[in-house]
Amino acid sequence: MVSAAIVVGLFFVALFAVEISRYQHVAQQTKEMETYSEEKRFEESFDALLKMTEPRTKETIGELFANCAYYGADDRNYGGIIVNCRDVLEELFDSFYGRENYYAKIPQHSSEITKGIEIYFIVDTSKSMTDDISKIGQSVIYIKNNFTGDVNFHIYTLASVMTVPQCSMPNVECKVIPASDLSELCKQAGIPPEHCVLQEAYGLGVAWVAQNIPIDSNNIRILIPLSDELSCSDEFISQGTSYGGKAYADKSIDFGISVAKNHKNFYVYPILCDPLNVNNPGQIRQIHDENAIIEDMNRLANSLKGEFIDFSKGYSQAKLDILLEKIIFGSTTKREGLIEIGTKKERAERYSYDRTVIMPSKKPAHFTLWVYKERVPHQMKTVVVKMPPIAIINADPRVLAQEPYTTTLDGSASYDPDGGTIVSYEWDLNGKILSTQPKFTHTFSEPGQYKIKLTVTDDEGQKGSTTITIFVGKKPTFNFIFVPVNWSGSNASFESTAMAHFNFFVKGAKLDDCKDNYSIIIMSPESHNCQVSLLNNCMREGMRFDVFNQIVKCVQNAGYSINWTSMRIVAITKSDICFYIPHAEYAIIGFTEFGSYPTVCEARYNECSAHELGHQFYFCEQYYQNSWLSQNSRLSSIGGCKNKYPDGTNHCQQYGSLTTNCPEYLGRIPDCLGRKIPVGGSVGRSLMGPGGISAPRLFDCFEEPVIRSALKCQ
Repeated sequence: MVSAAIVVGLFFVALFAVEISRYQHVAQQTKEMETYSEEKRFEESFDALLKMTEPRTKETIGELFANCAYYGADDRNYGGIIVNCRDVLEELFDSFYGRENYYAKIPQHSSEITKGIEIYFIVDTSKSMTDDISKIGQSVIYIKNNFTGDVNFHIYTLASVMTVPQCSMPNVECKVIPASDLSELCKQAGIPPEHCVLQEAYGLGVAWVAQNIPIDSNNIRILIPLSDELSCSDEFISQGTSYGGKAYADKSIDFGISVAKNHKNFYVYPILCDPLNVNNPGQIRQIHDENAIIEDMNRLANSLKGEFIDFSKGYSQAKLDILLEKIIFGSTTKREGLIEIGTKKERAERYSYDRTVIMPSKKPAHFTLWVYKERVPHQMKTVVVKMPPIAIINADPRVLAQEPYTTTLDGSASYDPDGGTIVSYEWDLNGKILSTQPKFTHTFSEPGQYKIKLTVTDDEGQKGSTTITIFVGKKPTFNFIFVPVNWSGSNASFESTAMAHFNFFVKGAKLDDCKDNYSIIIMSPESHNCQVSLLNNCMREGMRFDVFNQIVKCVQNAGYSINWTSMRIVAITKSDICFYIPHAEYAIIGFTEFGSYPTVCEARYNECSAHELGHQFYFCEQYYQNSWLSQNSRLSSIGGCKNKYPDGTNHCQQYGSLTTNCPEYLGRIPDCLGRKIPVGGSVGRSLMGPGGISAPRLFDCFEEPVIRSALKCQ
């Protein structure tokens, strides 16, 4: 009986222990779930905060983090408002979390060059020179577009004429190394005259540059000899006579090292460009010793603080661009530091969130936020950003062609986005107050162009302003100039093509009822054909500005004055437009930039000019979210894309700048009115939407009024 009692007792003790363990496990799970829920809540609130737009900068908080990482905690000018990103972030985070409850660190990685950079290219006299020089020229554009600071380029060829367009750019020097200088250098290096022509770029070219620049300099000097194997250690035999060879290559390399080794801040990156036999003159016998070549290149690079680059299997434009970027980063001092906001508590229990932002340099920057668990209240504060009132002017009409020059100016549509009220209106004309009423009528005494400013004040004392222009008397004319580029054909053929492009634009924006407000100028290809050689090659995207500048010069040379406020330039070409875009291949039929730049289109695509002209009036791509976000960011200084719809809602993630009412619909895409449009269907499609859709492509319900307003169509 005692034994049975003991067994029963042990059973209940064990059962009790198991039950206690189960309750402890459940309690632990509950605690972990509460912790997880709290952590997710904080993380979601943080992500929501990153997407908020700061009203002064018109950038998201995430973009401010990116700017801090790139520019540092320096004051920046946003449309006349001086803002320090660190102060703005701290102000917002203090309001959201409270200073004692958070800590954020932003590593500052700036790609701004803090020293002067001198880049010297030496290119040999072989047949590969043309291709090498072309790549160098495009890399010059790439570096100029991706780095700020003092960068200067020097392109030297050996006894051959330079023929690249980049030579005319600022901070680019092009020069031929005279043959007499090379002969003298051969003599100094102990190379007989008959063997002087084969080791120029890598040894003698280095020596020539070193002799022609100061030994002491605070600038970083980067020397890049590009050559094929004819300028290295190979030996050639013609009609029983031997030329070059390893012994003379060694003399050339040793001499270059001896002249350059005492130079301050001097780095040499020799590049072996072309494969065996690619440039063998006359197919003479060639004794090729690749090991000797690589040995010479490494000896030159190691002796002069550089690196040997082997492109002998062929090299692309992208490889050269990336190499130069790497060299610049590795040869200069970059500004790095850490920007901290909030209060750091090393021992406190905390949640940490890591995020990545893309800096203006297109490089990623990582930052971390810590939220301290024991201090943050369960109900976090809501960030209240006081928005200024929005002033809106309606005028009836804006163009007064007939006397009396009377119009009604109406500002009653102005509003306060905070939900407040407008308490005062002030209408200003050249410093004179016209009225303090929401709506009034005014008569202009004489013809002219008048700018009228409305300033409204809300019930919290914040002000907002807007300005319109009233044209009194003769109607203004908006000019469209069509420019033939690389055109092969008659005046009539170009005129027919230009009219087809322009009529597509007129139809899309419904401009038939205001033809007096615009004119079309078609330049003659027989007398003013604009030659732009870049269009015939695959070029880096940044080089489009070279194309723009050349087209503008053609228009000016034809006798036209450029006035971007009332003019657009449309270049039409039969060339196959090609851009090199890293990691992607795109079929490009036209291109432009936002605002004051020409539009360039291929002749056979009538809808291209209308689409690119849309960008000229600050429209963004509509149906591609990534493109829209990128373009909208670039237009932040004017308040974002003009086709950001005025409903104030978030835009459809799938389709860019449409309204939120755009559910998924297989094979169909809704427009801004919510109409579901079959691909290739007949309802209508925005010209800023996706390419490849033939008809009809019209400006949509928001784009059309913007175009008509720009052309003063009522």
